[in-house]
Amino acid sequence: MQKKGMASEKRMIRRIELAREIMRLSLQSGWAPGYHLKEEALCTTLGVSRSPVRAALEVLEEWGFVERQANRGYFLHQQAENPLFVGRDVPTSPEDDLMVRIVDARIGRELGEVVTQVEVMKLFGASRNTVDAALGRLASEGIMERRKGRGWQFLPTFESLASHADGTEYRWMIEPAAILMPSFQIDHGALSKCRIAHSDLLKNANSDKIAPGWIFRIDAEFHELIAAFSGNAFVLQAIQNQNRMRRIFEYNGYANRRRISDWCREHLAIIDALERGNLKAASALMQKHLENATQAARAPNMPGAP
Repeated sequence: MQKKGMASEKRMIRRIELAREIMRLSLQSGWAPGYHLKEEALCTTLGVSRSPVRAALEVLEEWGFVERQANRGYFLHQQAENPLFVGRDVPTSPEDDLMVRIVDARIGRELGEVVTQVEVMKLFGASRNTVDAALGRLASEGIMERRKGRGWQFLPTFESLASHADGTEYRWMIEPAAILMPSFQIDHGALSKCRIAHSDLLKNANSDKIAPGWIFRIDAEFHELIAAFSGNAFVLQAIQNQNRMRRIFEYNGYANRRRISDWCREHLAIIDALERGNLKAASALMQKHLENATQAARAPNMPGAP
């Protein structure tokens, strides 16, 4: 009976995640209110079948983001909320919550470098299935690895909070240099959409209604976009890996709202330089931005640094 309940909960989580992907697509594509959300087109773009797309659209209808018209389908709602705010109170999956708690417990030294499944179950009162899923996810994110014998081990990159700042320093060597690569080519349409997302975030940075997931997504996608402009798959993969790592550290949200405004302005300055074709200035601004991010990551109130 418990497994049936968990399966139902996971289906709902998948619907929610897909609903958020549709919102993200809407934001990136600049769809205006009244835009027809065609199921077939969404299936092709998102790589899923009609059933999950239809279920996700039903979720969006409940949130007030879209409206359903009889015999016509779903349309972007005229009075839709700011996408930055939508989905804030949507529950996360049990393994997502447990991942954060495991990370926090390791930072607080409640967990040692090596842990067992039973130890985690006892500490958090979680089921074996949830613990197994959370540990597996942490392994896929490069936080832990399964030992050949018994238990799970945190990787050396997690040994201290400094590893988060070390990751930002690692990006110093990649991101500013990527902008100066001969293969660097700007997609001005994608950059313009990125600017719009940052402008919206900056206007609402002090609101406590913003869904933390949107904040991280806007930040992460900016850096991945710049990496993609390099035309080098290794550069993009390196930044994507770093984003996966820091998402875990920043999962609890962004308490430092001033820092959000600061890095948003820093991103916009880089976008300005790129739009003017001044790559040297953009590279220098990226270097300074990452220096600021490293200082923020080493501050006592981390997380919250991009």
